[in-house]
Order: sequence, then C-alpha cells, then structure tokens
Amino acid sequence: MSPHSMTDQTIEELITVINRGLTAEDTTREESKDGTASAHPDEIQLIKFMMDDLLLAVPLPKALEIGRQPVITPLPNLPGWVLGVSNIRGEIISMVDLKAFFEIPAAGPRRDRRFIVLHTPEMKVGIVVDRILGIFSLDTADLPDQDPLHTGRENDGPAWTAYISNTLPMADGAVLNILDAEKLLSSSRMNAFDSH
Repeated sequence: MSPHSMTDQTIEELITVINRGLTAEDTTREESKDGTASAHPDEIQLIKFMMDDLLLAVPLPKALEIGRQPVITPLPNLPGWVLGVSNIRGEIISMVDLKAFFEIPAAGPRRDRRFIVLHTPEMKVGIVVDRILGIFSLDTADLPDQDPLHTGRENDGPAWTAYISNTLPMADGAVLNILDAEKLLSSSRMNAFDSH
C-alpha cells in the first residue's frame, strides 16, 4: 500500500491511475522506461477542471500535486482570496481560492473542493477549484497561433481573462480556457503579499 493517501496524489501517481483505465484505442501515448505514459511530441497534456460553469485547463508540467482541499490554516491581514497556508507533504504552501482571485461570485459553499499545486521556479501556490475532470492530451496543431479572444485583454473583460493563454472550442459546444500558470503566479496581484 502506498504511504500516500488516495485523496492526496502526486501527478505521477494520478497519471498512473488514469493510464490503467486507457483502452487499446489509446495509441497517442507512448510508454516511457518507468512505465508511465508520455505525450506524443506534438501534444501537450493538460489538467482539466471546473469553477462553476467555467471550463479551464492547466499544462501538466506546471502542476506538482492534486488532491482534495486540505486543512488550511488562515492567516491574518491577507486578501480575501488567500485562504491561508497548508502543509503539503511537509512543505508550507499558500492556498488561493481561484474563484475569488478571478472575482467570480461564489454560488454558495461547496464541499469536496479540490486543489492543484502550481509552480514556477520562483514560487509554489495551491489553487482551490470546484472540480477536477482529469488529464487529457491536446495536439498543439489544434491551438491557434494567437487567441483573438484574450490577446491584449489585460484590463478589459472579466478578471480571469487576463490569465488565459488560449481558448479551444470543444465538441460539446463548451469553450476550454487554458490557464497561463506562469502569468498567474508572476502577477503583481499574486505577489503583493507574503503568507510565509
């Protein structure tokens, strides 16, 4: 039995669990030497998640951890969207309510929320989201070179559009918004406090 809780999985563990469910039709993945799936060179792997009706995804390499919302210790004198800090595998991580950060009105308290730890070379932040839908591969040829919906919209439209690198229409009519983790974590707003 793994020492890790089933509700608190590393990215590698999550990929392994997801890969067990792959069918023979899944020919776009190649097995690496350690037995985990690797994306085709022209594909990117994304973690797809929801916040109310907003469909988002973040590139898998920008995530370190996925799990159920952990115990969070609130800290004083921080913006309302900073929930506090949490001990994630022995490391103290700031936890951010992404919905509040994006100024999306809360539809009431939600239980059973999830978190994703995003990282850049400079920082790690846990973002709390409503639902994680899984990991999927996307052919980079399906992405437009420039996203006309979000290009240059820093101060225009909903707050969350400033952190979207691309959008992609889905077969069911939904629009997938690809989150730019680097831009989010390096933003002046995200770095305007020190919760450690």
